[in-house]
Amino acid sequence: GLDRNLIRPAIDSITGANIFRLNPTALEQSIEQIYPPIDYFNLIRGLPHTVRLDIILRQPALRWDVNGTIYSVDVTGKVFDQGDKPEYATLPKVIDKSGLPVQIGQHIVPPGFITFLASLQEGMPVATQRQIAGNEVTDTVFHVDMLLDHDVRIRFTTQRPVKEQIESVAAILAAHPDSKVIDVRVPKWGYWRR
Repeated sequence: GLDRNLIRPAIDSITGANIFRLNPTALEQSIEQIYPPIDYFNLIRGLPHTVRLDIILRQPALRWDVNGTIYSVDVTGKVFDQGDKPEYATLPKVIDKSGLPVQIGQHIVPPGFITFLASLQEGMPVATQRQIAGNEVTDTVFHVDMLLDHDVRIRFTTQRPVKEQIESVAAILAAHPDSKVIDVRVPKWGYWRR
């Protein structure tokens, strides 16, 4: 799935070189600077004068929206691509309201945030029978707001288990279906308002 022309400058730099003097780490860094979506790189030397590069591309886990610019983030929380692609449309999208700049190659969230959000995306529609309209982060990734249909905003903490927070939301929506803002960050407490 990788167009060789994208990394041609790095490949050309090793053409004609002694295969035993090649530095795989330096070559990997050179290729990653040219094409950040690379996740795995392996240089295999073959006799008498052959080199094979095994390259695996990063897989996106979520889309991160900063002021309308979409970035692709992998499971480690690292930004590796810019621009929204149609094949990523089913991935969770997080709108970052903090205004902090984002750069390709930067780790913007911990892996636990991605795991938390994936569990939330899976569990909320089942527990609440409502569609997810989006996700927002304001000041910190320790809190995430999920937007549901009918203008419902729910604030979660990424520091507590997903399941008990989803159960709290489901209980509040069952008792107060017209709630517009729900906060389940505090254990055994739930806040809501219309």
